[in-house]
Amino acid sequence: MPTVTIDGRNGMLAGLIAAIGASARIQLRTGDAPSSGLSGTLLATFTLASTWASTPSGGSFYILNAPLSTTVVAEGTPGHFVLCNSDLSPFVYGTVGVEGADDAAADLLADSLSLFAGREFIISRLYFNTLNSVA
Repeated sequence: MPTVTIDGRNGMLAGLIAAIGASARIQLRTGDAPSSGLSGTLLATFTLASTWASTPSGGSFYILNAPLSTTVVAEGTPGHFVLCNSDLSPFVYGTVGVEGADDAAADLLADSLSLFAGREFIISRLYFNTLNSVA
């Protein structure tokens, strides 16, 4: 497998951010992430600001304006998240965990994994990091 420099990683992430475009969405869904499309019950959708991502640096970027909150639409436990464009076309799938308990293992950290319809749900952090870098 080839190794990608940090500048190359930053370029790939900038391309991903540009492809997703303004006003991205994050959906929390039940079950395992699919290889494509959307699956599982939709539990909550976060609508992000028009400028939603930091400038890639060091081969990573993060979601701006966190923590984010929204109202839960269905009760359940999130098994994965989906980062979509404004038309809800999926671009990135990832794992969900509880802040303080799953910091190293989960891509998206939240205040809880117990979602109840009509209640507020908060995302603490969403961080993207690419692999196979060189200094």
